[in-house]
Amino acid sequence: MIYVKASLTALGAAFVVLLYTSFVMAFRTKTTGRGALIFYFGDPLLWITVIVVCIYVFRLTIQK
Repeated sequence: MIYVKASLTALGAAFVVLLYTSFVMAFRTKTTGRGALIFYFGDPLLWITVIVVCIYVFRLTIQK
């Protein structure tokens, strides 16, 4: 259980860092509005992280 919690913590931290770097990249390239949303949600690493976190959370809820 500690391993799963540590994995979720690491994935959550990776998700926050990924969002922050996406924000910084959009800010530096002066991308605003709809382009910024496409920039954020078009990043495949964002979706991979979200899917993996959802799988881990789903597995945690099934185990209880």
